[in-house]
Amino acid sequence: MFRPRLLSILSSSLRRLSSSSQRVFVENDIALLRPSLDPTKTCLTHPLTPGKACETYRGSVSHSDIIGKQPRDVVTTRKGVRFRIAFPTLEEYIVSVRRLVTPVYPIDAATIVSLLDIHVVPGADDGDGGSSRDSTEEPVEVLEAGTGHGSLTLHLSRALSPSSSAVLHTMDVSARHSAHAQKVISNFRRGIYLRNVRFHISDLGTWCREQLSDRDGKPFLTHAVLDLPGPEGYLFDVMRCLRPDGAVGLWCPSISQIMVAVARVKGSGLLCERVLEFPGGTGVGAGLRAWDVRPAFIRARAKKAEENMQEGEGEGGVTPGEEPISPVSPAPEQAPPPPPEPEPVTPLLEAFVCRPTVGDRLVGGGFFALFRRKADD
Repeated sequence: MFRPRLLSILSSSLRRLSSSSQRVFVENDIALLRPSLDPTKTCLTHPLTPGKACETYRGSVSHSDIIGKQPRDVVTTRKGVRFRIAFPTLEEYIVSVRRLVTPVYPIDAATIVSLLDIHVVPGADDGDGGSSRDSTEEPVEVLEAGTGHGSLTLHLSRALSPSSSAVLHTMDVSARHSAHAQKVISNFRRGIYLRNVRFHISDLGTWCREQLSDRDGKPFLTHAVLDLPGPEGYLFDVMRCLRPDGAVGLWCPSISQIMVAVARVKGSGLLCERVLEFPGGTGVGAGLRAWDVRPAFIRARAKKAEENMQEGEGEGGVTPGEEPISPVSPAPEQAPPPPPEPEPVTPLLEAFVCRPTVGDRLVGGGFFALFRRKADD
């Protein structure tokens, strides 16, 4: 027999499913136009506005002709070409909406969220007395450093959406990028995933220090993802904000960046759990490949160096069986000229790029390293 709470959940889910299937397009919705004769050549509208039109490769479609219709209905261009309308999937929306920066492609973003293993209790914070959540348990707080296009933001917020108290802090140093990402997230499915997101314009290190100061030094993050240049330089700032057993992921285009990060956290409060290569290229994702990235002690080289040192040692530096040679006083010479002044050391501004190529361009893909905060001793 079903418990009353389970019946209530099922009933609520069925009502939502029923209402979503009967939805109609209203003003400010975004529609996907799919040609009836060539469904691969889709077109994404701007927010629907009466009096405006969507320009397709086969003529324009008036927004007013879409408003009031249901998904799967057909509209016709002024040239008589038929398009079937639908609400875009998250993947279709991300790859089609206007962008200012390269997004984390949907397959990659979904996999990153899965690897972070985020869990929230549905309805635990909405006045539902039947929740099994402990009232003293702190809410889930996730950090995304590098808002960019808002692709990963959407996927992270979708994972947090069942709980109203779960928070996604997303930051970018560019106010323009942050404002554009906020618009991207607001326009998807009437802002369904906007509720949990807090946008910040700040440097990551500064933000972490300010948050810890406001919270009396108490760690508050359960998860973090760093998708920004030089992420290894911020690892320890983020580590101080992570609760014990909290996870932080690094999303990088090159394995050399992961190598630097792994070397930097050696002996610290962070443990590298896994490093994965995302294939990218012309495929659709999946096919992850694990990498073994860790500092290693080269035993053969160390042994050789020890043997060379032992061979060079001896009493007075004399090889056994040979007579010592009396030193010959060198002829007096003029004093050597003073050594030249050392040139100032220029900071290294380059790093190796190590990644596979796909034709003449790279499409998606990258490397992901997952670190975990060790428990306090």
